[in-house]
Amino acid sequence: MKSESVLKVLLRKISSRLLNKFLLLFACVIIVSIGVQALVSYRMLHRQSLTSEITSNSKLLEFVGKELDSYNNETMRLLSSRLNYDQIMKAVREEANDYQERVIVEDYLRSIFYSRNDIEAAYLYILDTDRYFHISRQLKETMVRIDEGNEAMRAELLQMVSADTNNWTVESLSEENSTVYLLDTSSLSMAFHAAFFKIPTRKPNFILTVALDDSMNRRIIDDASAEPGQQLIVQDSRGEIYHRYTDSLPTVGLDPKSRVIEDTEYELVKLNGETFYKITSISPLGTWQISKLIPEDQIAAAASANRSFSILTGIISLLSALVVVFILAKAITRPLNRLSEQMDRFSIGDFSASVEVEGHDELAQISQQFNQMANRTEELIRKTWQLDLAHKEALLKSLVSELNPHFLYNSLQAISTEAIKADNIRIYEMINALSTSFRYCISGDDIVSLEQELDHVRQYLLLQKARFGEDKLILDIDIDPRAMHIEIPKLAVQLLVENSIKHALEITGTRIIISLKAEIEDDYLHIRVSDNGPGIEDDILVHLQKVLSSPLDNDDMYEIGLKNLATRLRLIFGSKASLEANSTRKGTTIHIAIPL
Repeated sequence: MKSESVLKVLLRKISSRLLNKFLLLFACVIIVSIGVQALVSYRMLHRQSLTSEITSNSKLLEFVGKELDSYNNETMRLLSSRLNYDQIMKAVREEANDYQERVIVEDYLRSIFYSRNDIEAAYLYILDTDRYFHISRQLKETMVRIDEGNEAMRAELLQMVSADTNNWTVESLSEENSTVYLLDTSSLSMAFHAAFFKIPTRKPNFILTVALDDSMNRRIIDDASAEPGQQLIVQDSRGEIYHRYTDSLPTVGLDPKSRVIEDTEYELVKLNGETFYKITSISPLGTWQISKLIPEDQIAAAASANRSFSILTGIISLLSALVVVFILAKAITRPLNRLSEQMDRFSIGDFSASVEVEGHDELAQISQQFNQMANRTEELIRKTWQLDLAHKEALLKSLVSELNPHFLYNSLQAISTEAIKADNIRIYEMINALSTSFRYCISGDDIVSLEQELDHVRQYLLLQKARFGEDKLILDIDIDPRAMHIEIPKLAVQLLVENSIKHALEITGTRIIISLKAEIEDDYLHIRVSDNGPGIEDDILVHLQKVLSSPLDNDDMYEIGLKNLATRLRLIFGSKASLEANSTRKGTTIHIAIPL
């Protein structure tokens, strides 16, 4: 209880004076600044050490990957160079019934086997007969033998070679992984499988396999051997471990965020509670993944030694800065006190309150803004009343303007009557279409049925044909009867027809055909308006598609009619509604999709 009361007294004393608050604030700022400086210094040294370690190891791993790929390519060239294609294909096809052909297969396999000292065994599996020839150094007599295969062996071999577009693959054996053939894998490193195809049918004829010893490990991978505490892992394209430096490697849990230093990506890895930096390199052919794990303690050693010195320097700097902060805080609070007094006057309605502005710092700007605020408050109150009166006046004018459209509509009806009396049916039809369209446009409904919109489009088209000529404008309408009573935004279809006339007929002056199609598909009403005009330029089309895809987020004034229609569709029917434009040199299509 006593400690709580002392704390309350201390907090009250600090909060009673603005000077104390500033002193506490700046002290905290200085402490944070010094802490950040020490942290940044530590981070910089840590990053330099990390950059150096990762860069050097990445180059080393890249070299190992290139050497492994080169080793693979040498093996593949070996298999291909000793292949007389026509002869071996014929021998494989007929070896079961012809001894001489069988001898050719045996000679081919024997030549592969003895071509390099690192080949521990060689196999040739014939897919049509499920027989395989093999020769191995693990047997007492090094000679070519023939054994029967089975469906499981054939399927596994085909699966391995077909997983790669090159129709060859590398199988890791150094981790005692299971292999198709019965081999002692303790002294082996990998098995190289390659499929050879029948040219007419493009079906695999036989699969050649060579099992390689671990001499490559001593020649290539040992050059990148890890230092004490580090771990080196080599995996094949299927993720199987081909080689690792340590004997016991627990399951690796990765930090979900990867990091990048100088275009080199690394990951944070947890092994038994210890943090490692995992550097990974993929070989140029994508066949191998080489990873190296470096303990964080090895990299952070140099940065940790500098951290203690930074903390001591920070304490000395803090004590010196507190004296300077106290002097500055007193100078800052003096004009703030004067500003506080004038704000009290303003709060009780005295808008004549004013603060003397001194200097050009932030406090001077605050004082100046306060003076402007006091002067403008009275002006804003007066303008608020003026705006309210203007709003009421505008509302009255809007009500009066409602009378004018009805007057114009009645006048058009009277003119059409006179046209009938004068036996001028063409003028009667035009005026009647105009009055019908006018009445449709001024109706208060924003949503109409598709049937109503089509009636309006027909009236609109009658007027356009009178303008351009009957033979210049043809409208082909194909409407699903189920869609006639579905509601759409008013003037939506007319806008698309008008767009075709504007960008096709008015530009070319030649006859155009406008196709209007509406159908229901996948719980959507699809309306498409197409024309056979000149189309839209590619750059303009891309810009238009961008505007229509997000009309609510775009202030572009280009094609404002289509943009407004897209906006209405989104506001009325939600985000699933859309308006799309597509165009070629043979015409343009505008597509409306409305969810049902």
